Amino acid sequence: MRNTLEALASKNTIIKTNQQGSAMYTAHEGGTDAAADGETAQAGEKVPAQV
Repeated sequence: MRNTLEALASKNTIIKTNQQGSAMYTAHEGGTDAAADGETAQAGEKVPAQV
């Protein structure tokens, strides 16, 4: 999962930020990509990466 998120962040498909020692991945505004588990992410929703 982490490698996939890092690859997407390097391609500027998603935004990666670090907050309080946790990596947070966020979809760009207006993005319509589905989350990896099949659910759609709401715009601006931040979800901590599970390692």
